[in-house]
Amino acid sequence: RAWAEKVLKTGKSVQFEDIRHGHNIKNIINPVLNEQGEVESLAIFGIDITEQKQAELALRDRKERLKQIIQQMPYPVEISIPDGTADMVNRAFLNMFGIPSADMVIGQYNIFNDDIIMNKLGLRREMERVFQGEMIPAFEIILPVENYGDAYGV
Repeated sequence: RAWAEKVLKTGKSVQFEDIRHGHNIKNIINPVLNEQGEVESLAIFGIDITEQKQAELALRDRKERLKQIIQQMPYPVEISIPDGTADMVNRAFLNMFGIPSADMVIGQYNIFNDDIIMNKLGLRREMERVFQGEMIPAFEIILPVENYGDAYGV
């Protein structure tokens, strides 16, 4: 009722979610204006988004499980979002490169801005192929681990 009164008072649409009889409902209330631009009535829509909410929760759970599995892996793992920015690294990755905190990598490091990997090692083409979804065997990419931390100031 308060939402409807807000639309009547402001003349602006509102959206909100609530739970009714165990279902998640997305509600949309739009003003219907008369010729003078005054709110004449309301158009009210309710959409059952219970399945969407359940799918979002299941996806969140799967992501968390995957993160836990990756953290337990004994070999270094870095996962990047499509633009090349690091989104997740595991403890083995941090240890291998002598990086004290994942915060120094996640959201900060972008492989496409890495001069060593892109230019000095000449791996730009390979990285572009990987980020386009192509599988490249690991033996084709060799990264020197020595002095890596020095090169990146960590």
